[in-house]
Amino acid sequence: MKSRLLPLLFAACTIPPSLGEPYWIAYEGDVFPENCGWHRRTMGGGAERYIEDGVFVLDSRPSTPSIDYYKIEFNGALDPGEGEWFHACWRLRVDDLIGPADPTLSVYSDDGAAVAFSFTETGVRNIYDYETVAPFMPGVYHAFEFTSPDMVTYELRIDDELALAGDFYQSFDGSWFGWGDEVQAAASLTHWDYVRFGVIPEPAGGILFVFAIVLSISARVRSRAGLE
Repeated sequence: MKSRLLPLLFAACTIPPSLGEPYWIAYEGDVFPENCGWHRRTMGGGAERYIEDGVFVLDSRPSTPSIDYYKIEFNGALDPGEGEWFHACWRLRVDDLIGPADPTLSVYSDDGAAVAFSFTETGVRNIYDYETVAPFMPGVYHAFEFTSPDMVTYELRIDDELALAGDFYQSFDGSWFGWGDEVQAAASLTHWDYVRFGVIPEPAGGILFVFAIVLSISARVRSRAGLE
């Protein structure tokens, strides 16, 4: 069952952020990602995909080697400003894996600093710090929460427990957020329940800000539908 603490649906992921403004983008797994603003990148024909009980299922095992990845690109508008934090959360189950790792989630800051997490059936690691693995129980969903106040340092929690902490790696490919099957030489079966991210005030104002966005989006959708 999806967590409804941050219940932003449909329209949320189609509203691009403006430079210097807080924002929240939520994908809830109940439609294909490209139908609500995500850019789909594939190689080798892509993966088999379907929606199962409101969860997006990505199965690249029949089409190895392949890539099936989803990203949103920003023009220097991804990072938090003063008094804000970058926050991302996702709920994922890795059911099968062919190869050392396959599903990935990546954050690239406006300056090109990067954190990219690679998942197996039993753990997750930052690919720029490959020796450190945070284990988790296989065969079940896990809730991941990523936070950074400055896009220099980060913390990753798994099921509300601190699992990884470290630094961004300086790259040269900046300002985007992505997730999915990104390793062409491997394959996997994964269930993505939701993927949500954005810039919010921290600490006390964050939740209030998110609920304000919920009300704003609801008003826009009702207005567009002729309900107001």
